[in-house]
Amino acid sequence: GFLETPYRKVVDGKITDEPGPYPIRLNLSSDVRPLSYPPVTGAELVISDDAGATELLTETEPGVYQTAETGIRGTAGRSYQLRIRTPDGRQYASRPEMLRDASAIDSVYAEITSRQQIGYGYDLRGYQFYMNGARPQQNENYYLMELTATYQYNADHLIYFVYDNGLRPFPEPTLYYTCWKTYVVPEIFTFNTGKLADPALNRFPLHFVDTERKMLSIRYSLQLRQYSISQEAYLFWDSIRDQISQQGSLYTQQPYQIRGNVVNENDDSEPVLGYFVVAGVSEKRVFVDRPADLVFNYLPCQLITEMLGFIFAASGDWPIYVGQTSTGQIGVGDGDCLDCREAAGTIEKPDFWIE
Repeated sequence: GFLETPYRKVVDGKITDEPGPYPIRLNLSSDVRPLSYPPVTGAELVISDDAGATELLTETEPGVYQTAETGIRGTAGRSYQLRIRTPDGRQYASRPEMLRDASAIDSVYAEITSRQQIGYGYDLRGYQFYMNGARPQQNENYYLMELTATYQYNADHLIYFVYDNGLRPFPEPTLYYTCWKTYVVPEIFTFNTGKLADPALNRFPLHFVDTERKMLSIRYSLQLRQYSISQEAYLFWDSIRDQISQQGSLYTQQPYQIRGNVVNENDDSEPVLGYFVVAGVSEKRVFVDRPADLVFNYLPCQLITEMLGFIFAASGDWPIYVGQTSTGQIGVGDGDCLDCREAAGTIEKPDFWIE
């Protein structure tokens, strides 16, 4: 049963030197139900610093607690601690950590390269992203990097007609043609400069994006967030990175079996997973256009032109969008064949987007 399953608390959140609000997630995790993360609701979470400031977080959705927009703000040189009281009366606290100065990012860039991949009879081509860091103040630095990407893409065909209990012309054929989709790059990137003679990051490899899908088909934007973290936080995230790379995927098995910096104050044998990160953060966003010299290997969808009367009548899920083949036949198609939103994108151009 649900209650007998050995669930563990998972803490996931950060305080940085950027303005809040700072969300913190509190979930349960279990080996028995590896992809089930029920939220912990009704807990009390407090963030405090070593100068006497404290803030009680508000639960904004089940298991997600956050500071107020005008609430506590991370400041370099101060130490921060998270305290949690769960509805069953257990008390947890993170070990206090000092917020380190952010290290500047010099540049983020992409180069065309090839990569071998299991399951493909040919080398994949695409962009390998890199970053160069500015030279930090101190010699021993620990970094965690998070990447969020947004790309522009098109549906395979324009919409010329729409069927809604009758076929009629579609007034704006390009309405659902171009979309933007944002995703979090699932890899974890960690780096430490402790063993380097020169503590600057140079040509640090980030992720690789191939031409097997639409990601690079028009324009691609990458946002890098570089967190300057403690040695303890680095060891935690580097262990997770190592575990994921051995398993091949973030989702094959739970990556959170490594204990973080939060402990049960009355029972330190209770494993608490996840980490409350205290970090200075710097950001950089770059744009790259479709690589001119590369062949894209995805095939545009073929419109179905046969038995349309039957398809229209049988579907019942109207409206059905209708395109045209190069020879002028009308046809229908699934997914983002005619409507780019079907590939989980949006037709709203992001505020940050630069053409």
